[in-house]
Amino acid sequence: MTTIREIAAACNVSIATVSNILNGNGKRKASERTQKLVLEKARELNYTPNLVAKNLRLQRTKTLGILIEDMTVFHVPYVVDGITEYCENTGYGQTHVDLRLCSKLGNDYFRKKEFAQSVQNAISELAAKQVDGLLYITSHERVLKCIPEDLGIPAVMVYGYTHSSRYPSFVINDRKGACDAVTAAIKKGHRKIGVITGEKDSIHTRLRLEGYREALEDAAISVREEYIVYGSWSREAGCRCAEILCGQGVTAIFCMSDVIAGGVYDYFHSHDICPGKDISIVGYDDREFASYLYPALTSIRMPLRELGMKACQILINEIRERKEEKMVRVYEANPLLIERDSVETVSE
Repeated sequence: MTTIREIAAACNVSIATVSNILNGNGKRKASERTQKLVLEKARELNYTPNLVAKNLRLQRTKTLGILIEDMTVFHVPYVVDGITEYCENTGYGQTHVDLRLCSKLGNDYFRKKEFAQSVQNAISELAAKQVDGLLYITSHERVLKCIPEDLGIPAVMVYGYTHSSRYPSFVINDRKGACDAVTAAIKKGHRKIGVITGEKDSIHTRLRLEGYREALEDAAISVREEYIVYGSWSREAGCRCAEILCGQGVTAIFCMSDVIAGGVYDYFHSHDICPGKDISIVGYDDREFASYLYPALTSIRMPLRELGMKACQILINEIRERKEEKMVRVYEANPLLIERDSVETVSE
């Protein structure tokens, strides 16, 4: 790799002169002829600036640490892609640590004693690499207090809540997403709308249930508790709970995930019930397979790439400004209703 010393020797000028010219500071300190000579020689010798060394002199590495609870969870790659795009556009590098918590400890990993130690070890590993900031990406939304208050660098949490005045949280507006999903069925004339939830203690379940109730109340439709069936985030739960709601006489079912909706389709097809035509279905997440189901599933699309980009933007701004906010900050990204063929008009 060509060095500044070699360019200086080739041009018969000082190292300081070459450094000033290559860093854009040579206009007042070197003649136009010398500037042209140095720049041409740098191109000729394929000079590439050592950004790491430069940033270390500025006490920055221009690298972000990305701590991921589990890369295999469906939303994570989209969030990381948004972060990567923003880093590319701003000249920041990245170093990743994937804890593989779901794979190693199961879906209830956050209840196990190994969880906290795994996170602390990973944070120490990234800090040792002198990253300028930290992005923590969760596997599902919940309140976490795993980022040390004395971390010493800016940090943000994506798809989770910190409840900290130091570290902002970036989440999806689940309440609005669920409200929009149920409203889509109401606009098609449905008034007997059931819901299949995820785990009862999940923040996603709580917020989406609030959105379900809000949509019904806004339309002056009474909330019937028997139409609320608590399940899990599995396809099997969708199939099991669909049987309960069909016995209640609902005309539409809001599923809190597309995976749950897949289970409802399973039940319908095995019982000669036509999705959409006989009973309408709305999902959540807008997974790729949602458009492959028959009929194609109406769902709620989460702006995951945009969430990653926004989190990265705020983090880099804090790194540059070195200014710490003293208030709890939660940034909510609004999801989008994607209407397909699984909700049909009814007259009740």
